[in-house]
Amino acid sequence: MAIRKVLIIGNGAMSQHIGLQCALFGTDVTMYVRNPGKNAGTVSGAEKAALSLLEEGRISRERLEGAMKRICVSNDVEDACAGADLVSESVAENVEIKRETWKKFAPWLPGNAILTTNTSSLRPSLFAEASGAPERFLAWHFHLTVYRQNLADIMPHPGTDPRCVEELKRYTESIGQNCCVLKKEYPGYLANSMLFVVLDKALDLYLAGAADIADIDKAWMTVRLENSGPFGIIDKIGLDVTAELLPDSPNKEEKLRLLRTMIEEGKGGVKTGSGFYSYPDPIYQAEDFVIRPGTLR
Repeated sequence: MAIRKVLIIGNGAMSQHIGLQCALFGTDVTMYVRNPGKNAGTVSGAEKAALSLLEEGRISRERLEGAMKRICVSNDVEDACAGADLVSESVAENVEIKRETWKKFAPWLPGNAILTTNTSSLRPSLFAEASGAPERFLAWHFHLTVYRQNLADIMPHPGTDPRCVEELKRYTESIGQNCCVLKKEYPGYLANSMLFVVLDKALDLYLAGAADIADIDKAWMTVRLENSGPFGIIDKIGLDVTAELLPDSPNKEEKLRLLRTMIEEGKGGVKTGSGFYSYPDPIYQAEDFVIRPGTLR
């Protein structure tokens, strides 16, 4: 089948970036937004991401304008589902919320559409039945920012039709993504599963009093030649998602208490304006935070 229209369920940053990625490569995109008051913000969020790519010279003005013309917003479930060949859901990381969302859309979804969830930490089999077509349901997971960190994971559940996996892989590669197909359900996928070992160790160092947050990040950024360290990455991912994906360890509860306390204080990471750092100008982005080889102060 040819994928000509993608339905995005959700209006957060992840949804905006997935929708933009599809539109940049010529696909028509409908973004379902439950609250009409968020329509403008959803479109402007996608446009802001596109403008940053334009400023970096990654895309042309013509390509940006073409992509934005292919993106529309709908507040009506039946209207949003009409003609969709592929559906991508990025609602809250909660099994019941995802089940209720899919039950709401199931009666209106086209009978040939591939149905996907962008869940970071949940197995798709937990809510595949709620979609009404578990044989066409699987996880399709992206990384922020989608255009730059262009890796998409495909994770079927035991009941997924292999033909859906193959078609989704073909489409994924056609929109400029490196594609990894998991052989079984594995919460956290590939890159994130490896990354969270590093984030977990950074939390160990901090809670043990070995060093402060800035120095832990500075050590990683200097040696690994990265633009952010573990705590900057946690902020970017979100403290809530980090809490969901932390690997088991003897002091996991202590780490969860730290993260949950910060979340309760409104420090959820970049998306709330503060986490381990304050945004939009965290100190680790300052020119003098890390001295790079060949630079002088």
